[in-house]
Amino acid sequence: MALNSNALATLASAKSFLGITAVDYDTEIERMINVTSQNIEGECRRVLVTATHTEYHDGRRSNLLQPRNWPITGGGSTNGKPEVFFDDGDGDFPASTAIEDSEYWSHELDTQLLRVGANWPLGTRNIKIVYIAGLGVAGTMPSDLEDACLQYVGWMYRINNDRRMGVESKTKAGETVRYTKSVPPFIMDLIQPYIKQEFPVSTHPVRNG
Repeated sequence: MALNSNALATLASAKSFLGITAVDYDTEIERMINVTSQNIEGECRRVLVTATHTEYHDGRRSNLLQPRNWPITGGGSTNGKPEVFFDDGDGDFPASTAIEDSEYWSHELDTQLLRVGANWPLGTRNIKIVYIAGLGVAGTMPSDLEDACLQYVGWMYRINNDRRMGVESKTKAGETVRYTKSVPPFIMDLIQPYIKQEFPVSTHPVRNG
């Protein structure tokens, strides 16, 4: 098994955290990194690892547009900014509809795109954005986020070696045991700063004329 593209920690860092040097458990540790990374990403409701995103947004006649992932770190425009295309009226977004990247810039901690001197046109799925966003890749993630993943892996590893841990309930006779599948509360505390909060798209209409 290999690490998924959204892995928040490397195999080497996980083995170091667990105090393991042998390769016997590499596959299992990679599986746990993948599971914990996926669960953390799900709780955060956003993509954490740096990746390229293509999104379609509704224009709301405001000069602010909020991509679904952040921080925005770049894109494919001439100046390395996100690319923005408008619907051509037929539901397509050809290159000819791209607007000059001098017409907008990243705003509010790289979470929004601010159009300069105009509003984003009103419509449904009439704006296409292609951009790069994220906090890094495995091995370069923020230390607290990587630590959350490693501690989560350690918690799962201990469960595999002590079946009493992570028990949510069991029958009186002890014949039926159910293990919790939710993210442990202490991990939730660690990832709290990264959980997606909906930044309201402020209504700053630009008066044209």
